[in-house]
Amino acid sequence: MLPEMTKKKIDEIGGRNIIKILEKKVYQSDLCKTNDRLSIPEKMILLKAEDFIKPEEINLLMTKDPKTNKLNGIPVLVLDPNLKEFNLVLKRWQMTTSITYNLTHRWYDVVKCNNFQVGDVLQLWSFRRLDDQLGFALVKV
Repeated sequence: MLPEMTKKKIDEIGGRNIIKILEKKVYQSDLCKTNDRLSIPEKMILLKAEDFIKPEEINLLMTKDPKTNKLNGIPVLVLDPNLKEFNLVLKRWQMTTSITYNLTHRWYDVVKCNNFQVGDVLQLWSFRRLDDQLGFALVKV
């Protein structure tokens, strides 16, 4: 269940359509400074990605920037367990046999601020802001 303080903060920033996306244990790869990402394996998502990512966003995530040849990402607001706001980027990686979404670009700042450790359990909740920007809230279980 989403903590009341988190729900209140999401409401304060104009968030709506709150959906629990997943609950996962933190792995070493999620804490690595050089990786700088929280992996969100599609097979661990409690619903379909289409339930919280719009079709046009998924299409964007599947394309590459012609200038850099890197996969495009979506800017997202992330609330950490202490309700601090971080501006990160959601990316989608197509692996050989699976798809993984990742919160990137300054994820390691979230790790440092929260002292996440291997084995911690995190819940990830999605929401939409009034400007329709995708947002996420992290809850440490």
